[in-house]
Amino acid sequence: MASGDAQRAWFPEMTSKLSNKWDEGMSWKQCSVFCATMTKYRKQLRNEKTIKPAMKYCKNCEAYHEIEPLPISIRSMLFALKKISKITRVFNLCFQKRCMI
Repeated sequence: MASGDAQRAWFPEMTSKLSNKWDEGMSWKQCSVFCATMTKYRKQLRNEKTIKPAMKYCKNCEAYHEIEPLPISIRSMLFALKKISKITRVFNLCFQKRCMI
């Protein structure tokens, strides 16, 4: 397992799918459905690559416990798109404003 994979939200295979699927005309609902799909795909990838979840220390019971990553959010998707240069910061902000209205 590569360093940081336990905390990784977007694997390279996922960013490739995101790059192919992304369309600037996608609605908030379509993005939400896509994020849910990517969350399932990430879980599948983690199982295939036998990546164990990150560990967190509990002060109450003084033990370490596995924690599952949070579902992929639309904001996370937008940051990933910006990282792979599919959108600009300005588009990111405009998209969020457009969909929130």
